[in-house]
Amino acid sequence: MFSLEKFREETIHISFFLFLCISIFYFIGAYFGIFLIYKPLLKVELIFVITDLLFYFSYKLKKITYKTFAYILTFSIIFMITLIFFFNNHVIYRSFWFIASLPFIYLYADKKIGTAVAIYSIVLMYVAYEKGFFPITFQDYVAYVISDLMVASISWFFITQMQTYEKKVLEEQKKLDVQAKTDYLTNVLNRRGFMQEILDKKGVLGVFDLDYFKKINDTYGHEFGDEYLRHFVKILKNSLRKDDIIGRFGGDEFVVLFINAKKDDLDKWVEEFYKRLELSPYKGIKVSVSIGLANYEGDLQKSFNLADNALYISKNRRNKVTFFEE
Repeated sequence: MFSLEKFREETIHISFFLFLCISIFYFIGAYFGIFLIYKPLLKVELIFVITDLLFYFSYKLKKITYKTFAYILTFSIIFMITLIFFFNNHVIYRSFWFIASLPFIYLYADKKIGTAVAIYSIVLMYVAYEKGFFPITFQDYVAYVISDLMVASISWFFITQMQTYEKKVLEEQKKLDVQAKTDYLTNVLNRRGFMQEILDKKGVLGVFDLDYFKKINDTYGHEFGDEYLRHFVKILKNSLRKDDIIGRFGGDEFVVLFINAKKDDLDKWVEEFYKRLELSPYKGIKVSVSIGLANYEGDLQKSFNLADNALYISKNRRNKVTFFEE
C-alpha cells in the first residue's frame, strides 16, 4: 500500500547521497581552482557535511527519527547555500541553488518549510539586489522571483497531489479491509474478522444456531431465508452490550463474544433476549434459536468446541440455552 511517509523514509538516502556528491564535487573543484571559493567557507561546509554524515548514520541506526534527520539536512543545505550566497557573491548563478533545493525541501521536509525557504530566498535576492551584491538588473530579479514561485508552486502542487492520492488509497484500503472481514449478507463480522477482533480479549463465547432454518428456506425460498437471517441479526445486535462482538461463521450459525462476562452476568441477558425474540416474529414466523455458551480465555478453538457441545444439547430441546461448565 502506498504511503508518502514510507516513500520519504525509503528514498531520502538518495537525496542525501546526491547532496553529498555535489558537496564533494564542490570541494574538488575548489581544490583544483575550477571554482573561486572563499577558503574559510570550505572549512565550514566540510564541518556541516561531516555532521550530516553522522546524523545520517544515527538515522539509519534508528537513534533519531526520520523527521529529525530531514529537518537537520534541510537546515544544513539552506545554511550552506546562504553562506555561498553572501561569500561567493561574484557568481550570481549560485543563488539559483535555492530554487534547485525547493523540490527536495517540499518532499522531504514539508510544504510549510518549503514555502518559507522560497520566501526566504526571494527576500535574500532582493537584499542582494538593493545592496548591489550582484551586478543584476531589476528584470533579473523579477525573473528570479518568477522562477522561484514557479518551482515552489509546482512542488506544492506535486506534494499536495501525492497526499490526496495517499488519502484515497488509504480510504480504499480501509473499505477493502472492512469488506474482507465483513459478512456480505448480514453485515456483521465474518470468521476472519471475528478472530481478529477477539484477540487479547476474554469473556463468554456464545454459539447461536437458528432452529428450523433449513425448513424455512425450503418452504419460503432462499430470499425469504436471507431476510429472516437479517431480521434475527438485527434483534441480536440490538440486544448485545456496546463492547460485545458478533460474527457469522456460516449458514445460520453466529458467534458472539460477551466481553469480560461471566455465566451469572448472562442469565438475565438470555431471559430478556428470548423475550425479544418472542415479541419479534418475522412475517408471522416465530424466530427460534438455540444457544451454547462457554468461557473464553483466549483459545478460540477450545472455547468454540465447548460452546458447540453445549449448543448440541440446546438443539435437542430447541429454543434453549446451555452453558458448558468444565
